[in-house]
This record gives sequence, C-alpha cells and structure tokens, in this order.
Amino acid sequence: MKAKVDKIVDMLDEQSDEMFCFLNTKTGEPFYLDAELYSAIEDEEDIEDFEDWQIEEIQKAKEIFDSENYLELPDKFDINEYKIMEDFCFSLENNFFSKKLQEAIQGKGAFRKFKDAVSQYDLWDDWNKFKENALREFVIGWCKDNNLEII
Repeated sequence: MKAKVDKIVDMLDEQSDEMFCFLNTKTGEPFYLDAELYSAIEDEEDIEDFEDWQIEEIQKAKEIFDSENYLELPDKFDINEYKIMEDFCFSLENNFFSKKLQEAIQGKGAFRKFKDAVSQYDLWDDWNKFKENALREFVIGWCKDNNLEII
C-alpha cells in the first residue's frame, strides 16, 4: 500500500468539520465525503431522498466502506492543531512575538486570536512552514502506523 505524503498533508490541511477524507491505498488518490452523506450511510438512510449527485456520492462511499483499499484520514482531533500552534509559539526566537502568541492561544477563541496575532505580526510564512512540517511529521508517523509505503 502506498501513500503520497505531500498529498495527504494537503488533504489534512484542507479538512473541515463538514467533510471526511479517505485515501485509496492502491492509487494514493483522495476521496472527500460530505459529513451529511457520511451520516446518511452510517444511519442507512433511504438514498432516494437525496439529489442525484448525492446518490452517486453515497454509492461511491458505500463502495469505499466495503473496500479494504481505503483508509479514513485522521481528523483535526487526531492532529491536535492546538499543540502545533503552541509548539510554534515556543519555537519563535523573538521573545516578544513568542509571548504575544502564547497569550493569544489562551482561553476562548484561541484559534481565531492566534490567527489574528500571526497576521498582526506578519508571521504567516513562518506559521505555514511550521504547520506544514508538523503535518508532514504526523503523516509520516500515521503512514508507518498503517503500514503504508511512503512515496
């Protein structure tokens, strides 16, 4: 079974609460499934109640669930983006920026406040590189755990 690390990193970075991502372990190709349709499959809802395009996606998803060639990718809780943000804060050599970002991730709205602070201090490039490297390390570990050949 093969996995393209860069493709998986991109998929994880694009994930949202409204979508599930699967990886075809034979081809390395992704499959995205809307959360509503995922629930419909789990609940074994009557697919006749859905639009034509949704029915096609549900049928494809059912094939995926029945196949051994697909793995569901980790979700945001598995990845722990908060920990990645925290690690980024402590990685900054500039103590002022480090302290300001550490303050931003405390309490309610941590993700929004963090992104606002990253923008305010013009740290987007640094943050994106750091996050991509952290996701890459996570993906390599996930691939090893799932016996996937990294390509």
